[in-house]
Amino acid sequence: MVTWYLEQTSPTDPRPATAPDPAQGVRVARARVPSPEFSRFLYTAVGGDVSWTDRLSWDRERWRVFLERPAVETLVAYVHDTPAGFIELEGQSAGAVEISYFGLLPDFRGRGIGGHLLSEGVARAWD
Repeated sequence: MVTWYLEQTSPTDPRPATAPDPAQGVRVARARVPSPEFSRFLYTAVGGDVSWTDRLSWDRERWRVFLERPAVETLVAYVHDTPAGFIELEGQSAGAVEISYFGLLPDFRGRGIGGHLLSEGVARAWD
């Protein structure tokens, strides 16, 4: 497995992705209510075919404790109100924000949604 790290030191560094055509019905919304079941669903649905395993052993309580931390936010991409992917942000020391997880469910890959979701997540990290 390969893990990539990228540091962004200025909010003007990235060039935001082009937003999907409105006809695609794509929207990105913050999951404002911590939900262990929903977060586990997103994690397994996105990471199942790409070998995400580090959180598979987490029980409901561990998910709950993690999600209720003020430094954790999840943004979810929807296509016609169907979950399509997510980006999880985790605040670190000194104001840094890490993208802990990011990805799309297999059926939504290759449609131009990922770049838009990543742009939204990075913008939120700079807020």
